[in-house]
This record gives sequence, structure tokens and C-alpha cells, in this order.
Amino acid sequence: MFFHSLGVVGALAILAVTSPVPHALHEVRTAIPSGWEKRETLDRRAILPMKVALAQGNLDKGWDWLKDVSQPSSANYGKHWSAKDVAEAFAPSQGTVDAVKAWLASAGIDGPRVRQSQSLNWLEFSATVDEAEELLKTRYNVYEHESGQPHIACEEYSIPAHLQEHVEFVYPTVHFDAKLKARGLSEDAAGGLAVEKRDPDSNRGRGWGPGKPWGPWKPPGGGWRMPKVSARPAIQ
Repeated sequence: MFFHSLGVVGALAILAVTSPVPHALHEVRTAIPSGWEKRETLDRRAILPMKVALAQGNLDKGWDWLKDVSQPSSANYGKHWSAKDVAEAFAPSQGTVDAVKAWLASAGIDGPRVRQSQSLNWLEFSATVDEAEELLKTRYNVYEHESGQPHIACEEYSIPAHLQEHVEFVYPTVHFDAKLKARGLSEDAAGGLAVEKRDPDSNRGRGWGPGKPWGPWKPPGGGWRMPKVSARPAIQ
């Protein structure tokens, strides 16, 4: 009986270690915007600049804090906040930061590869296409605008179910509001294959933008890059 109990405990321990973490669909795009066409899957050598938008804290206090510095009757009238004050006031909880970092670490994305933005509400890292697709249970494609401009996107992605309250969204993924380059602009002048995402006058998500809690949401830059390949010696 004793050995039987040990066997049961051991089996449960193995299951606890090997059981996959349940994922839940986080965002999905149902259509391709007009003027864009889905092309090939993304080159497996491509490196994506990934960014995880963390759930911000104290959003329910934003309006009260704004009134506190803008109403003449307030003792804090005119005492406007610095960018550092704003970042710290709306920073995600340490629990949120730790939970998302633990998820990334479980996928081998940890240590110096992951950095928290100066505004505190982004975790940023570079990942190969394989890493990003495995992390988000998705598939990336290159899309091309009728002007010839490329864009990276996927149709949907998932994250661990227990992280949905901690993550606003992941970028680049389903978001398809790329800002088109002016016709005739050279690739070098436009920053290579980098694509500037989103209209800065648009709002996105439940929170306010980093460093601008009462202003429009401004996302990070996007695009992808190919890794540098050292030249091979010529064959004699």
C-alpha cells in the first residue's frame, strides 16, 4: 500500500511538470483591410522586435489625479507631473511583471533578452519567427499593400489563460493599422523594412499611452530585420 501511494504521488508529480499550460485566444482579426494582400509566410531567419503591453495600474484614479492638478480650487493646482511621475503612477503591478517574465522564461526568453521600457508598461525582446510563433501559438505572414509596402501580421494569437488579466496585447500580431509610406520614398529613407504602425491620433486598448495617461495611445515602432550573416570564404 505504501509503495502504491508513492507511485501515485510520483505520477501526479510528473503530470504536474509535463502538463502544458492552457492557452486562451487573446486577439483575433477577421478580415484583411482593403488594399492589402496576404503573401508568403515570414522568412524563418527573420527576427521580430516583440513587445508585450502590460496591464497598467491605477487607471481608475486617472481622472481624479487630472482634476487635482487642473482645478484652481485644488491645493495641487498647476503642479503638473513629470514623465517619471506618470510612469510610476500607472506602472503595472510587480505581480504582473513577474508573471509575464515567468511565461517568457519558460519559453527560453529570459535574462538580458527581456527589458522593461522606461515607461514601465512594456516588456520588450527580440525573437526569431520560430520562437514568436511557438510562444503565441500562431503563424506569421508577410502582407503587401497595393503600393508595395510590406507588413507583418498574424490572424490570431493565444497566451496562457492565467495571463489574460496581465497582458493588454502583444505586438506585432493582429494589428493592421500600418501607416503607409509616401510613394516614391526610398527604402533607406523609410528605415529599411521597418513599418511605422498606427495613427498617433487613434486610441487603443483599455489604458492610456506610456507617458501620456490622458492623451492618445502611441505604440512602439514595428518591422522586422534579417540577421547578419558573415561572409563565407571563397572556395578555391
